[in-house]
Amino acid sequence: MLGPQARLWLYHEVFKDARHFAPWNLTGVPGWERRVFPFVLAPANIVIRRHFGISDRSAQEAAVRVDEEFDAVAERLSDSRRFLVGERFSAADLSFAALAAPALAPPIYGTPLPQPADMSPQMADAVMRWRSHPAGEFALRLFSEERPAPTVTAT
Repeated sequence: MLGPQARLWLYHEVFKDARHFAPWNLTGVPGWERRVFPFVLAPANIVIRRHFGISDRSAQEAAVRVDEEFDAVAERLSDSRRFLVGERFSAADLSFAALAAPALAPPIYGTPLPQPADMSPQMADAVMRWRSHPAGEFALRLFSEERPAPTVTAT
């Protein structure tokens, strides 16, 4: 449930000012996509909101569900274990980190992501709260330790 809820919350926040986030959305895309982007943004906003049922209320509910999922992972990690399952990094850890990424905007990721200083105060507050949560700290550690630094170049 974490992935869809984090995605819904993120889309809600980004579509409040989607043009602001264009530099991150367009990293590494072909030139033709950059040229088309301004023309498809408004229709995409409508389609995505409708398809995922995005509203102020659904975004608030999604944030609560992200909190619940983070609490469940923190409970599992409360015995000082280093990974969710076993003694090594596993698919469970990878899955959690990947599904948490929309809520965390990890500084180390496969592509540049907007950071809290680039976000609205409300969005930045939520991201910082999730980053400081034990489950968020766990996911950020995994991004830092378990994946190589990105080598994305702008086109």
